[in-house]
Amino acid sequence: MASTEQAANPAVPAADPLLNLSDPAELVLALRDIHLPAPVSAWPFSPMAWAVVSILTLLLGLCIRYFWQRHHKSNPMFMALSQLDSSYAQWKNSGSASLYLEQSGVTLKRLAVHFAGRSAIARLSGQQWVEWMITHSNQPLPESVQSALHCERYKKMPNTDINQLHKALSAWVRNSQRNFRA
Repeated sequence: MASTEQAANPAVPAADPLLNLSDPAELVLALRDIHLPAPVSAWPFSPMAWAVVSILTLLLGLCIRYFWQRHHKSNPMFMALSQLDSSYAQWKNSGSASLYLEQSGVTLKRLAVHFAGRSAIARLSGQQWVEWMITHSNQPLPESVQSALHCERYKKMPNTDINQLHKALSAWVRNSQRNFRA
């Protein structure tokens, strides 16, 4: 009868005549060769996972670069340095020291107004302006720079070393944020 049931229903396994179903220890020994496969490893990643990680890394890098450039270009110190460099390039092309002195003075005043406020800066000119710049500098301004900002700026043909002046003013601007916070 058992053979007719097996023939009718192939899902029913044939009874093993050597297997004693009443002894649990023997059942465990019979199941010993049945085991789960090894778990799927997370490493190495599939090629699709590498593609997703690469794209996300690229997007993160582009976002960081975009926001860094956006912040850097809107930074008043960066803007002042680029205006000073533009004035310096104009001086190299035209040789007009009075134009450089005028443009650099305007640039420095704009930067000072940004950090210290219009009410503190608007009334300063001449020697007061130079003294204010000295007090807000962690490096002493050379006498030639002080003279250029105070006197030479108003002369038709100023007698000043624009190269030294440009270096000193650029250094003052680079240190300006630190100087105004103190």
